[in-house]
This record gives sequence, C-alpha cells and structure tokens, in this order.
Amino acid sequence: MNGTATPTTTAIAELLTQVITGMNELLPNDEQVPTGADVVLMGEGGVLDSLGIANFLVALEEAMEERFGRAPSLSDNDLTDLFAGPPVTPTTLAKHLADRMAG
Repeated sequence: MNGTATPTTTAIAELLTQVITGMNELLPNDEQVPTGADVVLMGEGGVLDSLGIANFLVALEEAMEERFGRAPSLSDNDLTDLFAGPPVTPTTLAKHLADRMAG
C-alpha cells in the first residue's frame, strides 16, 4: 500500500491475525493466543495480560507502519476508550483503528 489510502477494516483485521500468529511463534503452546475475529483480546475475559497487551500493541504499530506506511499512535486516552467499552476483539480493534486512520 502506498501510505496515502486509508486501510480498510478488513485489511487491518487480516494484519491483526498476522501479528497474533507472529506472537504465537514466540510463545509456548500453552500460552498461545487464539486467532479468530471474536476472540476477546483485551478487557473482561481477555486472553492477553498487561505485558501481552503491550507487546501486541507494539508489534501491531510496527506491522501497520510497515504494511500501510503509517499507524495511529495508541495513546493512553485511546486505550482508556477501548477498555471502557465492550471487550476488545480483533473485529472491534480493526474497526477502531480504521476509524482512527480515516479521521
């Protein structure tokens, strides 16, 4: 992608799956993060602990920068907004990121 077009929710969701798959390559089998559009990543019932969330978000920002030529910075306010809502899944996170990049 040339970095000028806004990535779609679908493109971001696919990238999220790739990031999770990449993380899983580094984790023991019993700590693997399930992939799937409705897996709760963060929030109540989330599969990622605080260190996992931090690692995931760093890897995601790097992957978005590489793939799309830019990535929204996820500030503390963004994370607060995400956690204030329903549990965060790849689907809801992809929509949030696509909205941020479009705006």
